[in-house]
Amino acid sequence: MATFLKHTSCSVCGSSDNRGVWDDGSEWCFGCRSYTPPKGQAIVSNYFDKRAKQQGYKNVTLPEDALPYLPNHAKEWLAKYHLTKDEISALSPLYSFERDLLIFPIYAQGELIMWQGRYFGDKPKHPKYLTYGAKDVLHILGDTSCDSVCVVEDIISAVRVSTIMPAMPLFGSVLSLKDGNRLSRLFSNLFIWLD
Repeated sequence: MATFLKHTSCSVCGSSDNRGVWDDGSEWCFGCRSYTPPKGQAIVSNYFDKRAKQQGYKNVTLPEDALPYLPNHAKEWLAKYHLTKDEISALSPLYSFERDLLIFPIYAQGELIMWQGRYFGDKPKHPKYLTYGAKDVLHILGDTSCDSVCVVEDIISAVRVSTIMPAMPLFGSVLSLKDGNRLSRLFSNLFIWLD
């Protein structure tokens, strides 16, 4: 987890001291709730379909109560994946206490394009994962100069697999024909690992 450094002024809302700054480069304004992702997200490559970008992902917003503070149960859940500090920083997790969601925001060129949330509440019929935003994105983590890519279900699995080879989360369990074709233009080999 990132370490809090200081409070500073916010250029978005004009507050003199509401903006928090963390050692990973992320910033969060407790007044207007504007967020700057950590610099670690530079390891991510995003590939867009031009039409999807034109249709837009401008309306994607995080839950209003999403904060960069994680409750112990969310920290314990993340710990079981043995993620490094840099990997957690790249995920830039947030937590919505109102929705009981551990949120992983996805950015492209500094702009929020989508997010996936892991539900921790006690409603048995509630989906375990919720995904909002630009679904027409090939969100590839790792060294994209490799000739192989591994497709996985979720962002955590993609982070873990990307230490060995490029990985792409499906944010679900279905690889569309369209995305398969797009991947075939970028990589020679495609591995599918769905747990």
